[in-house]
Parts: sequence; structure tokens; C-alpha cells
Amino acid sequence: MFSGNHPGSAYNIRDLRRVILVAEYRSMHRAALQLGLDQTTLSRSVIAVEHAMGIKLFDRSRTGSQVTRDGAEFLSVASGVLVEMDRAVIRLRLRRRGRIGTLRLGVQTSFASGPVADMLDRYEKAYPEVETQITDDTREVLLRELAATRLDAAIVLSRDGVWSNSRALLGHERLMVAMGKSHPLAFRTNLPWPDLSPYVIMIPRKGAGAEILRLVSQHGTETQQLALQDTSIDRLLAMLARRERVSIVTAGAVGLGMEDIVFRPLVSDGEPVLVRHILCWRGEDEDPVVGRFVELAQDYDWDGGSSALSVGL
Repeated sequence: MFSGNHPGSAYNIRDLRRVILVAEYRSMHRAALQLGLDQTTLSRSVIAVEHAMGIKLFDRSRTGSQVTRDGAEFLSVASGVLVEMDRAVIRLRLRRRGRIGTLRLGVQTSFASGPVADMLDRYEKAYPEVETQITDDTREVLLRELAATRLDAAIVLSRDGVWSNSRALLGHERLMVAMGKSHPLAFRTNLPWPDLSPYVIMIPRKGAGAEILRLVSQHGTETQQLALQDTSIDRLLAMLARRERVSIVTAGAVGLGMEDIVFRPLVSDGEPVLVRHILCWRGEDEDPVVGRFVELAQDYDWDGGSSALSVGL
């Protein structure tokens, strides 16, 4: 509420809105009809603002109410303030509903395609006013950033004890063997673990590299056959084009669209080898944006009806 120099003089936002309408109609009578008020009530609002501001807003006559020079200057500013105030109220309401804001999301695996990419695409279409900021790194780094409140949520590969706060198991994603088009294994439809043993397996240190390395070790591949790479997944794949080496990646990397690289499903006992994603977030976080994202991620059909078995990570 605004106070002027006159004893007891004050006005509120409702009074100001009424005054602006009088200025638009240039008539107390027509403004009163529009508002569904009697002219006496409307006049009180005009007088309240005039007394509070110490200026005359209108020159009144039988033909209407003409805005004075001082009134025009004041109402021009006041109208702009009200517009910005209304916008702020709308934005605050949308923020409370989780429809605008910022989502800081960590993602461990490549998501050029696959279920993570599809889920994120659906989220951005459902909440176009939310700015999604995505960070990719190892599981340990992402969870450390989440605990330090520098991330709002993280999608990582599942493992027991991975996160003690709020979490939800999401769904599976295939592991693929990547290689150059001319590689001896490129003509196979799928690849069991033993078929990889003659070849050097290139694995990125970041992303899903640590989990893939553990799986490779569990299946008896010799350590000297592993080559850890400090590079991005797209550069690692580019390195395979003219070498008799392979890499193991999540299916999301297929969407990188590398022309000289082919991908073949990795299988174990005839079944696709799958990893499972888990969504982690801080349970005490009451940000509606995070709540909407968690809700959509849990409702999303991650497996798409797949009956393949997953391996422990």
C-alpha cells in the first residue's frame, strides 16, 4: 500500500487498476459500467490515488474525464509497473507448478538416441519453459555434484548402495559393440563375450566406462586387452574406423550417426546384455521442477516391453 502526504490517504492496487481503466475509457460512467461498480465507489478510488500522490489525475466535465499532464505521466509509469507485476505473478504461479524454471540434470551414459534421449525429449515438449542444463560425467562425479546441490537430479547406472537418498529404478538399455565397417566382426548380427577376446577393447574413462570395464573383467577378458581412453565417446568411436579394435557402449551412442562405425548387440547366453538406469535426487528438495521431472521419468515406459534379462551392475 502506498501512502501520501495527506492524513489517512492511501490507495491499493485495486484502486490503481480502476484509475487506469478510467483513463482508458475517458469516462467515469463507462469505466464504472465495465467494472460493475457505482460511480461513487469508483470516484473514491480516484480520489484515494490523487490524495496519496498529491496530484490531480483527471479534469472532469460533463463530456468525460480527461487525463491531466501529471496524470498521464504517472499513469504511464503505473501501467508498466502493473504489467510487470502481473507477469511476475504468472511466472511465480507457473514456477510453483513446475512449469518454468531450470533443471540441472546429470546423465552418465550417451543419449544421442535411446530411452534416455526419448524421455528427455518428452520432458522438454511437456515443459518447454523449463531450461534443461545437462552435465555428463562418471557416476561418482555426478552423485558428488548432486550431493553438493550443484545438480538437481542424476540418471546413472544402477548398483547397490549407489545413492542413499531418494532414487527410483527406471529401465534397461542395451550394450552394443562398436567397430569400423571393415572389422572382421562387422558382418555378425550379434556378439557374445568370447568373440571379443582376440581384440583390444577401447573404453572411455568417463561416462559408463567404469561399469563397462567391470563387466568386461567379470567375463574373463584379459586386462592387457583393454585400452582406457581419456576422450569423448564420439572421438573414441572415430578412432575405431580404421583399426581392428572394438568398443562397448550403451545403445544411446548409436544415435551419434557415425558413418564408418557399425554397432552390434552384445549378448550373453543368447540374451542381450543390458544395463539399468537409476534416477537419483535429493528427497528434501521441494522444487516443483524437480518433482515434475521425477514424475515423468518414473511414468515413462523405459523398457518398451523388452523381456531381455539384465546383468548386475
